[in-house]
Amino acid sequence: MPAVSFKFPPPLEVVDRKPYTIQGPARVLVLPDVHMPYHDAEAVDMAMEWGAKWKPTHVLLNGDWVDFYAASDFDRDPNKRNIMVEVVQARLGLEILRKRFPRAKIVFKAGNHEARFQRFLWHKAPEIAGVPALSLPELLTLSEYKADYVPSLVQIRVGKLVVIHGHEYRWAISNPVNPARGLFLRAKSSALCSHHHQKSNHSEQDIQGHLITTWSTGCLCGLSPDYNPINNWSHGFAAIEVSPDGAYDVENLKIYKGRVYR
Repeated sequence: MPAVSFKFPPPLEVVDRKPYTIQGPARVLVLPDVHMPYHDAEAVDMAMEWGAKWKPTHVLLNGDWVDFYAASDFDRDPNKRNIMVEVVQARLGLEILRKRFPRAKIVFKAGNHEARFQRFLWHKAPEIAGVPALSLPELLTLSEYKADYVPSLVQIRVGKLVVIHGHEYRWAISNPVNPARGLFLRAKSSALCSHHHQKSNHSEQDIQGHLITTWSTGCLCGLSPDYNPINNWSHGFAAIEVSPDGAYDVENLKIYKGRVYR
């Protein structure tokens, strides 16, 4: 009598979310939450000017480079509903970025606003949602700018530092103290996020005396959008220097009244 197999069948899908890694030595300029075409041109220019002097090896667009207002689930002004205008602006921004940093590796991390576009296709046009030309890398022509694409839910490891956009946690990491404190409570590891548009830092030692530090960056978009005109947002960006052994130094920089502050 043949032996009965109790082996489970393979799963329908195996999701590979292996982190994207940036190894040292490296200098990583982090440009967060630009939200084109609703960016703050002065803030973006100041961040790029500071970065050009610092001479990064990598430029990390840490989510929400594009706003995708037209694909939002929230109430929308019909006069602003034009996805191609947003895409063209985003491509122009990438072209300027490539010219400003001709030797740097550009890393495009998808945030929750880029995820809007995919959800929009799933809900409104599922029949064409899988068309390659409508994928974000193709839509934004990332290959033209020699940019690597990191999907929405994939982490980035800059040396030993974890970098996320901030929406990857199912529930918000905001905290009554500040977003960095909220990130600390969730991550239990040194990490940097964007997404909350608020510069903050938090440090604590664990029981073994290891220092854990978390950072949340400011943003490079307009500070008073229609959906949230009164807020505690701030303009900012970050710079991460990584040693060959993975050790890192983070500068969480703030832009205020035409100046960059450490």
